[in-house]
This record gives sequence, C-alpha cells and structure tokens, in this order.
Amino acid sequence: MMQKTKKTIISTKDSRIKVFAVLMNEELILAEEVMKFL
Repeated sequence: MMQKTKKTIISTKDSRIKVFAVLMNEELILAEEVMKFL
C-alpha cells in the first residue's frame, strides 16, 4: 500500500513538494536537536 502511494507521488509536479517536505523534516529534526541542548 505504501509503495503504491510513493510511486504515484513521484512526478515532476510533486518532486518540488517532496523536496520541500524533506527540507521541512530536516529543519524539524535540527530544531529538536537544538532543543535538547537548551
């Protein structure tokens, strides 16, 4: 099920959205790491 949705998500239009989502994810992880130190 997950594999099917992933394949449909991959398209020229969605590639930008996917990259944006990944970047957002990275920032969230970074924020969490920073919060640990504060």
